[in-house]
Order: sequence, then structure tokens, then C-alpha cells
Amino acid sequence: MDKKTVLIVNDEIGSRTLLTIVFKRSFENFEIFTANDGQEAVEMLETLTPDLLITDSIMPRMNGDELYEHLRQTHQFKTLPIIFVSITDSKHFVLLDRNDPQLRIFEAPIYPKVIVETARELLKV
Repeated sequence: MDKKTVLIVNDEIGSRTLLTIVFKRSFENFEIFTANDGQEAVEMLETLTPDLLITDSIMPRMNGDELYEHLRQTHQFKTLPIIFVSITDSKHFVLLDRNDPQLRIFEAPIYPKVIVETARELLKV
């Protein structure tokens, strides 16, 4: 199996660490990168092309909604699978296209098993 790359975007170190551990235990051939917020993710995406992006909703500098819009306006990332995790009601995030077949939206509480199963589905692994 080819090595897959995942970018986890979350301003909470505990959430980033948990998802990193879960992915490393669940997938042998995954390389995990992390960003503290959407702006840092955009900067990383200048040199990184992930197979999957997992983003928090509420973050400083650029939130998950704004990051999603930026990615979908960038040719290279128009079809990038994205898992959007929100601690609040996601209907407040108006930039999300709920008909996007490469987007999955979850509201808290979120269980790591669900994120892993969704990653398997989106990446077909």
C-alpha cells in the first residue's frame, strides 16, 4: 500500500496529539503532519499535498470554515477529502458545502473510532 499523508489542523494540542496517536495505531503506512490553525495549514500546503485533511472548526487566525473555502478555491485541493470536526452546531459555518462528496462533518462528541472509519471510507483503505 502506498504511504498516505494526513494533515491534522487543530489549535488544541491535546486534540492534535490524540488524533496523531489514533492514526499511527490504526494505520501502518500513514505520515501525520499537524498545524495549529488554518493559516499555518495553508502555509504548509505550499509544500505538502496530503491525502486527507482533518480540521477543527474554531481556531485563531483562520477557522475551519475559512480553511475549507480556501481549499475548495485552490485547484490542487478541490477534491481533497476533508473531515470537519465541530464542537458547536456546524450550521453556523456557512462556507461549508454540505453536498461536497469529499467532506464529512462531525459535531462533538466525536469518537476516534468514527474518525478512523471515515478516513478509511474517504481514502478507500
